[in-house]
Amino acid sequence: MEVWLEQDRATALQDVLQRITSSKFIMVDDQTLNTADITGVFKAATMADATRRKNGQWSCQHGGWHDKGEQCGCIAKDEAALIAKRMEAIKACGKCTNGFILTGVEAAKCECQMP
Repeated sequence: MEVWLEQDRATALQDVLQRITSSKFIMVDDQTLNTADITGVFKAATMADATRRKNGQWSCQHGGWHDKGEQCGCIAKDEAALIAKRMEAIKACGKCTNGFILTGVEAAKCECQMP
């Protein structure tokens, strides 16, 4: 069973659990809990991650979540930032189309895309 609490109430529960030396029934938000059944007190993000893993998802090195058997297609955050910066440069340029200047049958890289 899971009980979701705000940070201050979770901290108070942790304090109670650290003080007791044997299993007891305690009241938490008008709920009676047997301390013997408490596995831990976890942050919401930890519980969300555990639920995703329980449902078969996995976390890639870029921080994305994927279903079981799905290949990761994520890009690194620094690479995503570089792509966003290039897209902004193209948008602000006004001289090129998608970072290239078209001259007849040839396309040359626009100066907005030069490092």
